[in-house]
Amino acid sequence: MVAIRQSILRILKRWFSRHKPAPVAPQAVTATTPSLLSKLEHSSLFDADWYLTHNPDVAAAGMNAALHYLHHGAIEGRVPCPGFDEDYYLSQLKAPNGYASAFLHYVAEGENAGLKPYRTWSNTPWWWQLPANPALQSDIAALLQRLHQHRAVMVVIPVFNAVKELERCVQALSVYHSGVAKVILVDDASPDEAVSQFLAKLKVNPWFYCVKNASNLGFSGAVNRGMALAAEFDSSADVVLLNSDTEVTAGWLRQLRYAAYSADNIATVTPVSNNAGAFSVPQAGDNAIPDAFDINRFSRICAQGGSNDYPQVPTGHGFCLYIRRVALDALGYFDAEAFPRGYGEENDFCMRAQRAGWLHLIAPRAFVYHQRSASFGADKTTLLAQGRQIIDQRYPEYTGLVRSAFSAEPIINMRKRAALLAALPVKQALQIRPRVLFVISTRSGGTPQTNQDLMQALAAQLECFVLHSDSSTVTLQHYAEGIYTDLQQHRLIEPVQAVSHVSTEYDTVVAGWLLQWAIELVHVRHLAWHSLGLLQVVKTLDLPLVHSFHDFYTLCPSVKLLDENNTYCAASCTSSTGQCKHELWPVDAFSTLKHNQVYDWQQLFAKQLKLCDAFVTTNSQAKALILDKYPQLNATPFSVIEHGRDFNRWESLACMPAAGEKIRILCPGNISVAKGLALIAELADVYADTLEIHILGKVSNELVLPANVVQHGGYAREQFLTYVSAIKPHCGAVLSVWPETWCHTLTELWAAGVPVIGLPFGAVAQRINQHGGGWIVPGGSIGNLAEVVLHQVATSWKQKQQAVLNWQQQYGKQQTCRNMALQYLSLYKSVMLTIKS
Repeated sequence: MVAIRQSILRILKRWFSRHKPAPVAPQAVTATTPSLLSKLEHSSLFDADWYLTHNPDVAAAGMNAALHYLHHGAIEGRVPCPGFDEDYYLSQLKAPNGYASAFLHYVAEGENAGLKPYRTWSNTPWWWQLPANPALQSDIAALLQRLHQHRAVMVVIPVFNAVKELERCVQALSVYHSGVAKVILVDDASPDEAVSQFLAKLKVNPWFYCVKNASNLGFSGAVNRGMALAAEFDSSADVVLLNSDTEVTAGWLRQLRYAAYSADNIATVTPVSNNAGAFSVPQAGDNAIPDAFDINRFSRICAQGGSNDYPQVPTGHGFCLYIRRVALDALGYFDAEAFPRGYGEENDFCMRAQRAGWLHLIAPRAFVYHQRSASFGADKTTLLAQGRQIIDQRYPEYTGLVRSAFSAEPIINMRKRAALLAALPVKQALQIRPRVLFVISTRSGGTPQTNQDLMQALAAQLECFVLHSDSSTVTLQHYAEGIYTDLQQHRLIEPVQAVSHVSTEYDTVVAGWLLQWAIELVHVRHLAWHSLGLLQVVKTLDLPLVHSFHDFYTLCPSVKLLDENNTYCAASCTSSTGQCKHELWPVDAFSTLKHNQVYDWQQLFAKQLKLCDAFVTTNSQAKALILDKYPQLNATPFSVIEHGRDFNRWESLACMPAAGEKIRILCPGNISVAKGLALIAELADVYADTLEIHILGKVSNELVLPANVVQHGGYAREQFLTYVSAIKPHCGAVLSVWPETWCHTLTELWAAGVPVIGLPFGAVAQRINQHGGGWIVPGGSIGNLAEVVLHQVATSWKQKQQAVLNWQQQYGKQQTCRNMALQYLSLYKSVMLTIKS
């Protein structure tokens, strides 16, 4: 690292003394400019209002949006409008274009030529044609506050015989247990010995607490004992009463809690079911699961597409009844004397609550399967009549309240919407999958591209959503078939600021989207420009949370851990007194980052990252550095999952250097000083007679490159092999002066059959050492780099080239996007299924 620092300082001094850097000039005004400006202004895609909103400096200067984009924005890489897919558009071009941006080419020529600005769906999602759902009725900020304050939930299951149904009930709970602190099973002196044998097996798991009554207390007595035990474990815990002939489903408890804390005076919440009388959908009574569905798929479509209203009713249903602790403390338990065997006990409790000012809701997005009355059998009719007689005597208003509530518009609309969902054809029903939200910052570069690869590979198992923020505007997108579709967008009144990194407004808005779209897992790929409060929101909503480390942003806003002299600091400030250059945020976002604000930054991230359920990065060195700085994260599962790539073909496009021939080096990617620009500049300048360097990608304006560096400009991923074939390089070079966590350009070079020169740190060095497909520059100095290029490349080219071809046929073929996706699926399942006592 010291050698690299000295080399870069020497290079910078030398180049700035010999060359005056050319400023980035606006595109020259030509005879065609007025015509192009007119086309831009009248384009169906260019959105002047959107452009000014997302470029406040342009708006503040009072500039014409189209004129600014034509002369400045295109060159500066500004996004001209929502929806335009630059990579997809470029993939349709057979040759490079001479325009400053792909969008200008589309406006000038592409539209008339029939080129497409973005992909379109071949199959629309099942929910696309569904009638609009009423907006969420909850005060989201208040809901978050209530949920955060009340987290513990105990499940109480009264047991009497019916062991087969009990086994299915427990199995479902074991899978869909998220948010459940403990399951209390009260065996009410079942005469069937199979019940005792089954419960004995459960006792080895501390999550289950099993007790057996010495004598039969009756259903209500067993329930009361279970609720009393729940209070002993945690006097603040809410309780869910669950019949032993039920099967819970994905997200059932989350949806019940969202309803229970939608207001302060909610006492109980009941889910919908296939067979729970008036609480059934689509029709009251007994419903078969529709042919196009199984239990879990139908429950998931209820969560994703069910009514957003919470119908108010005079009573809940005891097959699955969520009861808030505050209501239990105020009202007491069930009346076991009047209703010893059940059937009426929950109605009595709910009517007592209603008279005291409490409310009871139905949660249309929570579905629990119910076989019904497995324990009582033929006694059901008699028990119902006895219980109803007592209810009518105590609460003469009961019958009228029930008739009024269950014939009211909210429940009619709930059933209508459930009927629409149940009637979906098989083809659409099979599209219903768990929903995962991926959080990204930039829309271009390695992280979003890898995320897209992952989403594409997960398409058969998961429905993918993307959350993007530029600190001012937050956007929720749906991703399928290569297409990003905007679903929601919100412009923040107060943009997210770098130092605090939080926004209550952002948190509330995104929480509403998580609820509305029934997201089941959140995977943070990058947190730049997002509110750090997102992590707390996710956990408050009881969703699994995975966090990836694609760079070192969480350690320092410099991202690459380079100080003001481009010296690698390993997230511990170097001794020099200058200020480091931070990335992503405005220049004035930090006043004293080095030796000061960076420590606050690390404390902030250390606290928030502890909320995550699992971490991921792409190489062991990055993992070690993160855990070294944040040792408190050692207890959290931390996976190393290398990026997968799919290639249509493998090539061997590198040429063996011939005697006396200039060495052709290919440097792909967007090249800056951090990516080796200074090394490339000096190497090309000093060895102009013996080297020919090609840069395939955009080049920063930090330095002026010698004429013998051939700049090919940006490229679409699909065009890479075409360029390499034309360049015919002898070798590639990835000369990042910081330890990258991965390197897609290294993968692309190897897929093209090109051995690679790399510096001695990070994923690049780790991968070259592991697979042998190139050369490591000792110490990273310019002299050693020249030694490798001028001597080792020629003498060991065949060996390195063969190592690359071996990589192609072995590891390259194995680590596909599908293989990567399977590793992520395994991780997702682990955090969604892990029981948390």
